[in-house]
Amino acid sequence: MAKTLTIYPISDVSFNHSMYPTNTTNGYTLVYDVTSDDDTTYLYHQLEKSTSTQTSSFKCGDSSVSKKICLRGVSYLFRGMYDAREDWGGSVTRVTANVTPTISINGGTSTNGSQTSVTTSYADYSGSFTNVSGLNTIYNSIYDANIVLGLKTSGLYQMNQSNKSATVQLRITQANVTITYDDVFDCSAVAVAGSGIATTSVSKSEAIDGETVTFTATVDSGVEFDGWYSDSACTNKVSSSATYQTTITADTTLYARGALLYDVNVVADSYCTVTSSTAEAIVNTSVTVTATITGQNRVFDGWYSNPQRTTLVSTSNPYTFQLTGSTTLYANTRASETLYVKVDGVWTPVSKAFRKVNGQWVEQTTLTGLFDSTKNYKIIKLN
Repeated sequence: MAKTLTIYPISDVSFNHSMYPTNTTNGYTLVYDVTSDDDTTYLYHQLEKSTSTQTSSFKCGDSSVSKKICLRGVSYLFRGMYDAREDWGGSVTRVTANVTPTISINGGTSTNGSQTSVTTSYADYSGSFTNVSGLNTIYNSIYDANIVLGLKTSGLYQMNQSNKSATVQLRITQANVTITYDDVFDCSAVAVAGSGIATTSVSKSEAIDGETVTFTATVDSGVEFDGWYSDSACTNKVSSSATYQTTITADTTLYARGALLYDVNVVADSYCTVTSSTAEAIVNTSVTVTATITGQNRVFDGWYSNPQRTTLVSTSNPYTFQLTGSTTLYANTRASETLYVKVDGVWTPVSKAFRKVNGQWVEQTTLTGLFDSTKNYKIIKLN
């Protein structure tokens, strides 16, 4: 959003002709005067009987305003009048007293404003400069824009009696420049050391307030992009995308961090198939594994962390967990029926049942129909 600021002459003012009082050396004394119609300190041009032109110029700025700006426009204001004092009874019959403001930015070509005729009473005169060299340019500060305001004065006077004399002065008590500008902010992208970020870049190192800037990061092999953070400690994540666009409203440094990828493996038994939502991911990624039963009369038993299926991790299917490192999970199914055999008069479950087929003992997954009586056995349906 464009802003405006009125800036005044700095102390090292150079008047190319007279000023009053003559021992005034501080520019603020002359043109930063806040007293209305103060007729004690002023820059003046003593008019003669033939037209003469003089220019007073001075740099305007504020060294305390150190922020970067993009200068958009300049306008001026000065306060002036002319004063005619008669000597020996003469009277002034005609006076012209004109002021033409000029502007120069960063040593560029000087541009004129409109010529203004001042009157016998103090008044404020203002206007804008157009087509000025040095606008729409970024400067490190308002002071560094090196804005030089000039006041080109001209005029003459005539009397009704040639043998009489008069003193006619064109006086200026105040002058300043109002600038229109946009703030400009620094943008930078930093790779967090040791996190696997190969390169970082930013589309603009200097962005005008409200501009969109793109931050881009690439990662090393075996690393996944973790995120852009607004702090070097990586506690405030602003985006998880390696290519991130944002609107700039302040100086912005973003920190890119990568993370090692860890493998996710799932192993099925003979009676199911298995899938995982990802084959590799970074720590704290949510991963879901799923087993699909393919064998008849089988049910899901659980996920195990060892191939012997003795260390149970979860009986959920699907199973979702937060990844903490490389992980392998083993799916296990079991028969949906269990055979109970009477042992010493007590019904005891049998973990497996085998039947001889062509001289070979073959594990039976479907128990129904294996026996022709229930005197010494029974089958329990589990699902």
